[in-house]
Amino acid sequence: MSLPKECVAGVVAISPIGDPRPDFKMHHERYANLFGANAAERLSEMDPCRLAVSPGPPVLITHSRQDNVVPIGSSRNFAEAYRSVGGTCDMYEYNSGDEPNTGGHAIWRRGVNPHKLLVHIEGRISDFVRSHR
Repeated sequence: MSLPKECVAGVVAISPIGDPRPDFKMHHERYANLFGANAAERLSEMDPCRLAVSPGPPVLITHSRQDNVVPIGSSRNFAEAYRSVGGTCDMYEYNSGDEPNTGGHAIWRRGVNPHKLLVHIEGRISDFVRSHR
């Protein structure tokens, strides 16, 4: 399902699978579990890069360079595809050790309940939202 463009002021994507090809190389089993034995042939169907059109809303992608759950190349490829059609895409890459975290995609503050994003990620998202109001 797609929302009308006028209803979307911007998109924030945190450690996304922006292009399934690098993720498939790293975690092919998750695709086989979802899409069966022919998952490799269906990658283009599930590729968000094919949805990159201009004009589209501005996009912010945050992704750890050391992410071992979703490879950063997945986000980089989407950012490049979105920019290639004239879209605005800010790519915020960071090192997992920049701030203590609880693992996963290296996005959560340690010992905070309910979960809160790391301060530097929250700051980047806040700046993005303010600049696209």
